[in-house]
Amino acid sequence: FIHIEPFSKQGLSLIDKTNPFIELTPLQVKNTVQLLKEWLSCNENNEELTEKIIDTVVSSIAIITNDFKLDKRIEKSIDLIKKTENITLKKVAEAENLSTYRLSHLFKQQTGISFRKFVLYTKLVKSLKAIYKNQSLTQASYSGNFADQAHFTRTYYKAFGILPTKSVK
Repeated sequence: FIHIEPFSKQGLSLIDKTNPFIELTPLQVKNTVQLLKEWLSCNENNEELTEKIIDTVVSSIAIITNDFKLDKRIEKSIDLIKKTENITLKKVAEAENLSTYRLSHLFKQQTGISFRKFVLYTKLVKSLKAIYKNQSLTQASYSGNFADQAHFTRTYYKAFGILPTKSVK
């Protein structure tokens, strides 16, 4: 499981619909597979190697430009969502001086996903990071602000199609 932050430079290039994906050549596929094999054979979480893989794959399939910029209000909203435990659309809208309807519409337009789905995604990422820090599934569930481990596991499986225990390296 390799996580690419959607609003990082690499993530934005992958969601930029104005640039088409590029088909990999057989040599690029071979090099990417070799990098993935190297990454999988590592017994520990090697962030440097993971970053190298992400950069290689993203630069191979997408044109990385700085053309796509998020609305400043949405950037601030994303930061607020990531920093706050129990956040609501209403709280974020008030912080950005927008109506809930306008924020919801703008958020979906800019990010491609609804506010609610982004909040859920953020919770999943928080829990996943806790797992990588060797917390138990139960502790990780609470770190992501899920009601319990079963709720986290169901949500994770729905989002990624794999159980959280299977995605931990």
